[in-house]
Amino acid sequence: MEEDIAEIPHYKYYFATFKELEDKVDQIELLSDVIGVVTIVQDLEKSTLNSRITSCRNVTIKNVENKELQVTLWGHKTDLFDDNVLKTLEGPVVTIFTSVLVKKSLGKPRLSSTTSTLFFVNPNIPKVEDLKTRFQEDVKTIKFLPSAITTQSSLNEEKKENRKTLVKLLEIRPKSTKDMRFTVKAVIVDICEKDGWYYMACPNCMPPVSQADVSWWCQKDSFINKSPLAWYKLNTIISNQTGKMRMMIYGRVAEYLIKEPCIQLVTNHVNQDKRKFPQAIIDVIGKYKIFQIAFETKAIDNVAICKKVFDDETSEATNNRHRLSPPINPKTPDPKVSVNQR
Repeated sequence: MEEDIAEIPHYKYYFATFKELEDKVDQIELLSDVIGVVTIVQDLEKSTLNSRITSCRNVTIKNVENKELQVTLWGHKTDLFDDNVLKTLEGPVVTIFTSVLVKKSLGKPRLSSTTSTLFFVNPNIPKVEDLKTRFQEDVKTIKFLPSAITTQSSLNEEKKENRKTLVKLLEIRPKSTKDMRFTVKAVIVDICEKDGWYYMACPNCMPPVSQADVSWWCQKDSFINKSPLAWYKLNTIISNQTGKMRMMIYGRVAEYLIKEPCIQLVTNHVNQDKRKFPQAIIDVIGKYKIFQIAFETKAIDNVAICKKVFDDETSEATNNRHRLSPPINPKTPDPKVSVNQR
């Protein structure tokens, strides 16, 4: 009787083929599970994620069609993926990566771990045995490669790259800056209320979408059958000792600056008026940062697009002095008091 009872699986996987991953690029609501034979493991290295230095490890896997795919593990996930254990295993090593985000690099899909990502080495499921059999002769050992050198100094160099003052940036002609980026140290002094602080974006290409009956319309993708994403859009004024300039901050860059995902802020914000800013957005005003910017080459005026935001550790004291305070209303002079007494 007991022999007829099937074992209940501990996990349920929804494996995406490498071709299916093409349709999931940058879609945070569509995380994927993948399976493959590990062919290359790179040593731990330091890299930048959202303008912060963190540890990462690149792992290359092959699918049953003999196509390679790179998976990047970030932060504490790199500690859990122990290459010393892999070195003790014989034959093809099959690994499952769950809840990974699909990115694109050099025209090819590339996977990135999330906080929900788990991985399983040689789990006891039929698909693993099929892959082991397929690569029994082709992949007998894993290549362990040294890390590429990415250090704090490279981040510091990026912070200072092509540094300009605001007055110099205002003199630049946008049409002459194709593929160019600049950095500037400045403080956000204002955020325009008229345009609001977010919009509903197409999950495929990120431009705004409009409601069309029960579906959504995107100018590029026509009707879309996926839910749009709440996407940051901050129309800011930045300033320093040399001048002021308008700068747009979108999406993930704004998320790093505000420290909260846009959908979370939209959900928690009591006031549904997009022109009324949540406190988390108000809090970014008055803080010095280093902004990496580019210009829209088709724009008539010098509207900068923020590409990255870097914390500037040397400006903490300056930030505290520049936080905007409510205006102080002067007392109305008493007409009965003489000028000399006042």
